[in-house]
Amino acid sequence: MSKATLIAECCQNHNGSRETLKRMIHEAAAAGADYVKIQAIRSREVAFRERFENGSKADDGTVRVIQRPYRAEVDRLAKLDLSLDDEAWFVDECARAGVASMTTVFTRAGLREIAGMGYQAVKVASYDCASAPLLRELTAAFSTLVVSTGASFDSEIERAADILIGAGSKFTFLHAVTIYPTPMHELHLRRMAWLRRFTPR
Repeated sequence: MSKATLIAECCQNHNGSRETLKRMIHEAAAAGADYVKIQAIRSREVAFRERFENGSKADDGTVRVIQRPYRAEVDRLAKLDLSLDDEAWFVDECARAGVASMTTVFTRAGLREIAGMGYQAVKVASYDCASAPLLRELTAAFSTLVVSTGASFDSEIERAADILIGAGSKFTFLHAVTIYPTPMHELHLRRMAWLRRFTPR
């Protein structure tokens, strides 16, 4: 049986503080993590859409754009954003701690910003498992991908595998359950055996 790969997830728990993130990196490395991961959320790309702020209707009353409460979410996430300088520092700090760096990329624009920054792996969020354009760009930019599957249909996972195998990418599907915390009866760990069928040997 091969050794499990341990990924220490920092998410936004650093609250935008390099000092906090530095402590997290070094603690994770000392605890035996293989990777330390952050999330390149970029609140300006993911959450806010100006056209949704007030909604709009046509002259005949037809709703063109539904109003959504994006402003509060972008304000919340903006406090947790890391700059590109912060991300480059993160990659270097992981190297200093002797642990590999990983990030989750949510948009193609975000991917282009970090390509060449030195991340040793990239995680794809389960909501993006079905994003063929993002997967194709990722395979061209990064040699190691971890693709989460918690919010994906089986057909989307199969399609993602076709794209990644076709590109010759080194990838792993990550079994995930999008319930936090996950009740024991919702773990569905046997699903990992099905996911292994797609992973290149």
